Amino acid sequence: MRYLEESAERARILLSKAATMVVSRDGCDIVVKIENQTGHKLPTGYAEGRRMWINVEFQGETMNPVLERGFYDNKTADLVTADTKVYEAVFGIDAAMAKLTGLPEGPTFHFALNNKVFKDNRIPPRGFTNAAFEAVQSAPVAATYEDGQFSDETRFRVPPETTQAVVTLYYQTASKEYITFLRDENRTNSAGNDLHEYWLLTDMSPPVEMVQTTIQKLSPAGFFADADCNGDVDLNDYRLLSGCVGGSDKRLSLGCESLDFDLDGDVDLVDVAALQREFTGS
Repeated sequence: MRYLEESAERARILLSKAATMVVSRDGCDIVVKIENQTGHKLPTGYAEGRRMWINVEFQGETMNPVLERGFYDNKTADLVTADTKVYEAVFGIDAAMAKLTGLPEGPTFHFALNNKVFKDNRIPPRGFTNAAFEAVQSAPVAATYEDGQFSDETRFRVPPETTQAVVTLYYQTASKEYITFLRDENRTNSAGNDLHEYWLLTDMSPPVEMVQTTIQKLSPAGFFADADCNGDVDLNDYRLLSGCVGGSDKRLSLGCESLDFDLDGDVDLVDVAALQREFTGS
């Protein structure tokens, strides 16, 4: 047991040195810049279930919570992914493999069957070139990195009444989605259920804090109705609103959070009415 604990502590130390983070203010946004300080993609290793994400806690004058992005529920092991950036590699099967296996085309944890990369936005290391990574079938997918780039930036709109933001970069070895997949898909013996039980007994692979920083003096942050942050509520804000209203997934996507006036997690008719009031001044 002592050796396991020592190994875990060494892993945490390595994670704390794997990335650096700088948070700056740019107009109505904060910009989170993460630099990869390793010699490989960040995160790296066995990709299934592994992920890294940005959590932002916007706080008011008394450090009261105003809004949170990238919320992780420690009780259920569920992560809200739609309103933050998650660094990960996502594999799956293409149309040909789907036809052969009878499985639906798209992302899956079927390791032996996967033959397509649907996403790989992991941050490349120093010395990265697209040509070199393409040559070893490791090019970014659904993400763009320039040759020589070993960092990534994400913008978050600052909500009104915010005075500071606590930004944390988290890493997780095994996601709930991966563990439950292994449990449900293993029909030959008890290994899947055994793994799930061990996962529950070890706090469900809790996320590890890699780096954290606080940016202060964020007030005033403007108002939600000014979606394009140009200092005025105008027709362009209406145009931006039209692309954010509706949809089956009511969680906010990046870019639409500035139009969630009532902070209920989606952009709907209530928010349209709020924009109307700001626009007319009534």
